Amino acid sequence: MASLILENILEARKIGGVVTMGVQNIDFFEHIPMKGSFLENMSNFIIFPTTQSEVLKSLEEKLKLTTTELRFLSNTSKKDRKILLKTKANGSQILDVNLERLGPYLKVFNSDSINVNHMKEIIKEHPQSWRDLYLKEEF
Repeated sequence: MASLILENILEARKIGGVVTMGVQNIDFFEHIPMKGSFLENMSNFIIFPTTQSEVLKSLEEKLKLTTTELRFLSNTSKKDRKILLKTKANGSQILDVNLERLGPYLKVFNSDSINVNHMKEIIKEHPQSWRDLYLKEEF
């Protein structure tokens, strides 16, 4: 199965495609054949802060994290909503992924069926002003 996934990833890249994958822990790759090929073909890593020393050590070894990157991961609270974007081409960047500043626009990303149905109802009843009504409304 792992070889089929890897083959599909490589084929997608040949035609200019982008493949996005997510794993809870970098050690996931220890349990699959051809782990080196998977990691070699990944160009970007999004890493969330952690204080777990085993995880930090594994990230340091497998992704060649610097002391500064490790310090960020171990000293940053998850509540800060910041991540480390590690790229093979350009080093790393710290990204603030806190979406609270979107204010009322944040609810646009809510795809819960109740929310979607409610929005459809507002659109039907107020086709010209539904956007303002939806954003101002609290439910």
